[in-house]
Amino acid sequence: MLGGQANGPIWAFERVADVCERLSGVASVQLTKRLTFSAFDLASRLPPKFGIIHLAEYVFEDQGFKPVDDALADVDELLMNGVLQNRSGSPLAIGIWLRALAAKAGLDASFIQFPDLSILKCRAGEERIFLDLRQRGKVLNRGEMLELLQKNQPKSDNISFEPLQEEAVVARYLKRLGLEYQDRGDDLRALVVYDALIELQPKSLSVLKDRSMAYYRLGRKNEALQDLKRFFSFSAPDQQPPELLQIYSALQRETGHPPA
Repeated sequence: MLGGQANGPIWAFERVADVCERLSGVASVQLTKRLTFSAFDLASRLPPKFGIIHLAEYVFEDQGFKPVDDALADVDELLMNGVLQNRSGSPLAIGIWLRALAAKAGLDASFIQFPDLSILKCRAGEERIFLDLRQRGKVLNRGEMLELLQKNQPKSDNISFEPLQEEAVVARYLKRLGLEYQDRGDDLRALVVYDALIELQPKSLSVLKDRSMAYYRLGRKNEALQDLKRFFSFSAPDQQPPELLQIYSALQRETGHPPA
């Protein structure tokens, strides 16, 4: 019943929990203990022959989790401690929790490339089904999924039925969280997210640029310059906006590192 694998859904949940600890002060061990407790509670309620549909009913019906529109999600609806306490969160955050529980129960559930990462692809016996997290885990068959796909295709060309890797799931979660702090002007917490993202995806130039700008706004000029130097070592200056080039030149002057 209990268990997990490296770089699986439980690993993704633990990575998210670690970042949430740095942001909220709620120890990640409390979240992992909550996962273990919920797994035992789930086991006591499941019928002898159970599947992913039973688990979705446990999360959304028995536990009363409510999804909110990702675009409208507040910090407490993104941070895992807030999601578990209030039982309300973005589809992505609830999905990360649900998949960790599924892994504990030995069930298969994977995110697919879909707007807001709101769809889980699951196995129900010999059949593949889809759970719509925006609709409280509503079960969709392949035909219903194709219909939903047609509705969303004009909004996004980047849609695929293939399972996402765990690193990609965590990265999407962190990028959404970083955007929330960026919009709030909370550069200190945004830096925590950017550090975790760069640790996960060290070659991500967009995150490197975002972190440099957070350092810059906080007056941490040497760190901002270091990130921008690395950014421009992989990105042609003539492809960047003039404002970024101006900041780069100013940082070089102000830190005593004029351009060659």
